[in-house]
Amino acid sequence: MTKKLRTIFFFGYLVFLACLLEGAARLAFLIPAVAKRLHANEDYTYVRNWVNEHKKFNVDAYYTFDVYDPSRGWRTKPNVRDLRVFDNKILNTNSKGERGKRDFPYNNNRQMLRILVLGDSFTFGDEVSDDETYSFYLQEMLPQTEIINMGAHGYGHDQMLILLREEGIKYQPDIVILGFLGLDMSRNLLSFRDFAKPRFVLERGRLKLTGVPVPSPGPVQPGAGAGCAVGSV
Repeated sequence: MTKKLRTIFFFGYLVFLACLLEGAARLAFLIPAVAKRLHANEDYTYVRNWVNEHKKFNVDAYYTFDVYDPSRGWRTKPNVRDLRVFDNKILNTNSKGERGKRDFPYNNNRQMLRILVLGDSFTFGDEVSDDETYSFYLQEMLPQTEIINMGAHGYGHDQMLILLREEGIKYQPDIVILGFLGLDMSRNLLSFRDFAKPRFVLERGRLKLTGVPVPSPGPVQPGAGAGCAVGSV
């Protein structure tokens, strides 16, 4: 066999091995037990995406209207006014970062029924304007009530619970509605999504909060990968 043929054969063999590994990886994800194990460290994917976005746009959170929060990882900026987002939709937040312009006092005078709405991006209103969220429509249907939209995009139930404990309970709500989506359950297992976040773990039959205070965004080193430190205490 000539040297040229050996070279061609060698590179052909490398291509064959690459295709074989790719095919095996794709087939592995079709096996439930294997797929579950491979997805066990989903944090890796979110960290990698954050690092890439941070290096490209120098952002500390998923959206420009987010800010770092030591308890929940991120929250919506307060006092956002007529911001154009989601392909020309309108976003406003009140002085506490809740969707819409209206502020609500913590004290509940009980003259009106007060409903607090928790949830993820579907509750917050990704892709829609203030007057297109389901909380807004609920307010129109129930004019003699106060509807407080405390939805936050990307939140898991862990972050919603912390938000309820830290802020929601201060409003003394008569009713609390949870905008439940099954996909949020997987977020409860993550310690990193749109940014670093807290997580509850089961310890001796009780839930224990970990990862708090959430580290603030730190500098990303050139060429850093998902294993780099992306936060500083």
